[in-house]
Amino acid sequence: MNLECPNTIKVKAYDDTLCKELPALTIDQISKFGGINWYKIHLMYFTGKLDKFEKEIYSDDIVRVTFRTPFGKYKEVRQVTYNKDKAGYEPFVDTFNCDECDTYLYIDEIEVLGNVYKNKELLD
Repeated sequence: MNLECPNTIKVKAYDDTLCKELPALTIDQISKFGGINWYKIHLMYFTGKLDKFEKEIYSDDIVRVTFRTPFGKYKEVRQVTYNKDKAGYEPFVDTFNCDECDTYLYIDEIEVLGNVYKNKELLD
């Protein structure tokens, strides 16, 4: 998994009225768009991370994650969300809790499956 450090905030958007994802842009580029109904737009913020296929991972993406814990590996389908208490995006800042331990979950593999606006059924 690679980490990018962009010097500008990069977002992609999902337009409810068009039912489609708009291309990834910087905030400066988006502010120049005209004729967009901003009440129907969901901004999805770039996390700075890429999946196993080098696809950018954004907030509100749905991902399949392979976690490695002290007790083995397991897979889970999750929504990427920002956790303000941990100052980072889940599942990247998740911890594993048990009576004797409090350790970070390590991500072996992650794959973007879709997003919550277009593919909500993937979370069922």
